[in-house]
Amino acid sequence: MTATVPINKRSLAAYSAGKILPGALLFVAVPVWTRAFGAEQYGLYAIAWSVTLFSSSLTTGWLRQAILRNAGSEGASLSDLPRWTFVFVAGASAVPVGLLMLLQLRHTSQPGAFLLVGVSFAVANSIYTVRQAVAQRDGLSTRFTSAEIIRVILALGLSLLLGAVTELDGAVCVLTAFVSGTCAGILVLVWRAATPSTRTETSLRGDVLRRFWMYGWPMTIWLAASSILLYVDRLIISATLGAESAGQYAAISDVIVRGFAMLTFPLTMVSHPLVMRAWNDGRRQEALASNGTYRKYLLWLAGATVLIGAAVGRPLLELGLSIEVDSPLIVPLLLLGAGLWQAGLMTHKELELTNRTRTMAALIVAIAVVSAGLNILLTPVLGLVGPAAVFALGAGLYTTITALLGASTRRRERR
Repeated sequence: MTATVPINKRSLAAYSAGKILPGALLFVAVPVWTRAFGAEQYGLYAIAWSVTLFSSSLTTGWLRQAILRNAGSEGASLSDLPRWTFVFVAGASAVPVGLLMLLQLRHTSQPGAFLLVGVSFAVANSIYTVRQAVAQRDGLSTRFTSAEIIRVILALGLSLLLGAVTELDGAVCVLTAFVSGTCAGILVLVWRAATPSTRTETSLRGDVLRRFWMYGWPMTIWLAASSILLYVDRLIISATLGAESAGQYAAISDVIVRGFAMLTFPLTMVSHPLVMRAWNDGRRQEALASNGTYRKYLLWLAGATVLIGAAVGRPLLELGLSIEVDSPLIVPLLLLGAGLWQAGLMTHKELELTNRTRTMAALIVAIAVVSAGLNILLTPVLGLVGPAAVFALGAGLYTTITALLGASTRRRERR
């Protein structure tokens, strides 16, 4: 029987503050942006945000995950890599996002500005997320929290200011504001940060890079494919039902998926470095027990949220977003999918611990490909109910399969 491990209440409170306030602001931002700029402009912003997450995952995901995986390990930090590594991968994130955003230029009256701020956001976001991983690895929860709060406050305030004093499209205003907020967040993360003095030789830096890459490349595939699972439906909706429908769906989905992340984020953020550090130190039973404890809290929280949200979510969303939710099935399906997805981030942890990242990558790619195909088939027939159902199905499959694989890992470790 798995022991119960006390949760880290101090870090949990700090990460909660870092997610609750920005999350609350983004909750406010969605109806503010849809009312100020319209559903179509929100849809363009949401698509740009989605392709940015995909691009960042594709180019820097391996680095972020390797930094966290080596928590507590000497000589395995960002400063131990070749100096060109970080600059190269952050800059490379501009390429996929630029290519994907080219497909959306026909929907905007300011294609040049839209493309420029989208590419800039991709690079800034890549730098920001890597620096976030360093802060998380080092347990700098206050710095992490401050950066996230400042980022979102500036993004919300500046977007409205730009909309009031310029002739820029709404999507361009929001993306420009997020670029500025993200740069401010980066400054908070690096300002007087304690950088360990290192004299790592060039050959040893190459060894660290190889170790990071061998662990991280399947995680890059996983992160990119998971962003496809979460966000490709918006591109398909835009292509089949139009940008306004994509904006309506994105607004509903963002409130629900981000809301779930806001509730469960503190648990996942605190647990990850603790579990990894215990495992790396040889305390495997403690690592598995810690993960089981945090997973149990997350499942109870997710279950309660799905039930409450299914009962009252639709009228609240219609009132707050000033849009009509076409079917009573959309909100419950998105809630179920969001809850299952957050659970999956815990159920796959045993696979991460045992370096079965290739299994994780193969699984999420298969589910993402099937989900994209189903979205193409079902969206024209079922409307917005189709992608909501596909999201719930994909998240459920991933969580179920990783839970079964993780159970076998726990049985082996108990022997």
